[in-house]
Amino acid sequence: MRSRRLEARGAEVMAAFEEERDQTLVESCGRLAARGIATSKSALSRFFQRRGITWKRRPATRSSRTARTS
Repeated sequence: MRSRRLEARGAEVMAAFEEERDQTLVESCGRLAARGIATSKSALSRFFQRRGITWKRRPATRSSRTARTS
C-alpha cells in the first residue's frame, strides 16, 4: 500500500535525498521531519524502492586470508 501523503510530496522527498545522498533511512526520516514531512522508515524505504533507489547495508569486505574453520 502506498503512502498517499508521502507520494503527494514526492518532489520534496527527492530534493531532500539529492541534497545528501550518503545518508541512512533513519537520517532521511529525521531530515524530512525537520521539513514537516512525517514518515516512517518502512514507508520511506518503499518510496525509494519504487524509484529504484537502494542502500548498501554495509561496505564490502575482503575475504579472509585464513582457512575456513569448521
